[in-house]
Parts: sequence; structure tokens; C-alpha cells
Amino acid sequence: MNEEPQDPSPPDDAEIAAYVAKVLADIAELPEPAADEATERKEWAKSLTEALAIPDGDESHRAETPEIWLICRRWLYKFLSSSFDPELDLQRKPLPKWLWLAGPSGIGKTFLATKAFHFARKHAPARINGNIYREPGLLYDFRLPTFAVICWKDVMGARRNPDKAEYHQMVQDCRDVDLLLLDDIGGEARNATMAEWELIDLGEIIDARARSRGKWTIITSQQTIAHIASLDNRIASRINRRTTTSTRWESQPE
Repeated sequence: MNEEPQDPSPPDDAEIAAYVAKVLADIAELPEPAADEATERKEWAKSLTEALAIPDGDESHRAETPEIWLICRRWLYKFLSSSFDPELDLQRKPLPKWLWLAGPSGIGKTFLATKAFHFARKHAPARINGNIYREPGLLYDFRLPTFAVICWKDVMGARRNPDKAEYHQMVQDCRDVDLLLLDDIGGEARNATMAEWELIDLGEIIDARARSRGKWTIITSQQTIAHIASLDNRIASRINRRTTTSTRWESQPE
């Protein structure tokens, strides 16, 4: 007759102490962890953005310029220090990837946004949407595969043209490019009211870019997010969720 197996007796204090000592010894022998690529990229991005001075130009004397440029630099740091690989981000909340600058005409929003855009394009990372865009021997200095600078009033002008080919191409670029500067949304609005069809077009573009993990976006506007919310809360909500207080600037009411 087979005997039932007996549970092993628990280890005594001496065996537990010996095991703990061995584990600690093994840990002590582990080499120091090497700096991973993410840490290396962050240090590189920090050194690059810390050295950024206010760009020379007609707008450099304006009182708002240093504050706006600080927001641009914070966004550039996020841009340059990111892995750009959505596979590494699937279990986490997506990183806000948008820069929002809003205020009245003439304070230098477009000037500084354009400077930030071209700096980002010049120092674009090697991996976007899971695809590698890097030449052999280069570390990070590479050009984005797709990018566009589009003024919103040009989109609206093309929409009024009976030949809609240019309009459809501009909208497609707004939706698809990896890095977009969308300038002066709502700039043509009379009495700060955007037409319904204009809100529909803008909403589709904002929604398409918001649903993608790999799209980086710079937007300038004369309308605040709060005002846009009064016209279409869905658009304002997506802008709010894709920016943070460190990458969002709006002029203070006088």
C-alpha cells in the first residue's frame, strides 16, 4: 500500500538565514546598470533645450515672448526625449504630444511656434509610429519623414474654391503628417464665432490626430480653449487632454 506523500518540513532559522545571505551576495555582485537609451535621450534632450535662447526676430522684444518661448522649450523637451515607439507605451497613458499657444494677433505666437517646429524637425527622433527613420551612424539628429505647416485660413480659402483638390490635400496632410503646425485656427472668425462647417472640419482633424499615438501637433489660435468649448466642447476637450499646463499658453485677459 502506497503511503501518502508528506509535506516537506518548513526550513529552520539557520536555513532561512543562509538563503538570505546568498541572495544578498548575488545582488552585491551584479554590475551597475548601464544607462538605457531612454535616459540617454532625456539627457540629450535636456542639454539641447536648456541651451535654446529666444530666437532673434522682430518679436523678440515683446513682453510675452520669454513666457511663450519657455512653453515651446518644454514641449520640445517632451518631443525630443520621447521614445516614439507606441509599443513601449501600450500599458501607459499616452504622452500628451501637443503644444497650444493662444492669444491676440501680434504677440509672436506664429513666429515662436514656427521656430519650435523647425527645431523639432531638424532634431527629430529616430523612431516614429514604431518605424525606424535613421541613417547608419546617426544617433538622434534626423529629419521627420512627414511634416507640414498649414495656416487654417488657407484651408478655409481652399474649401471655398469650386475645385476642392487643394482643400482635400490640405485636410489629408493635417490628419496624417507626423509633425503638424496648424496656425491661427479661428483667425477668420467674425465676432469670435466659427461657422458650423468650419467646426466640423476642424473637429475631424483634431479627432484624427488625437486618436493616433504618434502624431505631434503645434496649434496657434486667437481663441482660447474656453471659448472654443462654448462652440464645440468635443474639440476643446481633445485639445485639453493632449496638452498639459506645461505645454499650453494663453494670454491673460486684460
